[in-house]
Amino acid sequence: AVTISSGGSFSMTNGEISYNYTKKDGGGNAGVIYGEPSHSNNGSRINLKNTTVSHNKSEGRGGAICAYHVVIDNCDISYNQSSTQGGAIWVRKSTDSRTEGTLNIVNSTISHNTSNDLGGAIYIDDTTPCTISNSTISHNTATSSGGAINTTGALTITGSTLSYNSG
Repeated sequence: AVTISSGGSFSMTNGEISYNYTKKDGGGNAGVIYGEPSHSNNGSRINLKNTTVSHNKSEGRGGAICAYHVVIDNCDISYNQSSTQGGAIWVRKSTDSRTEGTLNIVNSTISHNTSNDLGGAIYIDDTTPCTISNSTISHNTATSSGGAINTTGALTITGSTLSYNSG
């Protein structure tokens, strides 16, 4: 549905992105909202506020979002599916390996997403830091591990609920 060129940005407020399908690129990335990697800057940026992202499907990483810097504020991200990692969201650092990616989720619900590998709701690659506050992550499924979240980076969760996730 949306591809953001390297170093570009995408913002949506009071919107909806639903019932989209995407195939993966040569690197296994996909995402209905796809932020291309950057070799020389901070990577693409995605900002969603008061937005619903639902019923999307990706043949690659990130059923709904595949990017490097993501802010999700007061959103409902549900019923998305990835054939690999991150049923709803897949985030990592930029391809120059010097610039960290970021994922910040606040006042949001991430539910009923499915990954056919790791991270039913969220997959965070490399050392990307993630902050989740005042949010609910529930009823997500991964066939391998991390029903809610799979990460190798720093994860900070405050005032949030993680429930009924499996994998």
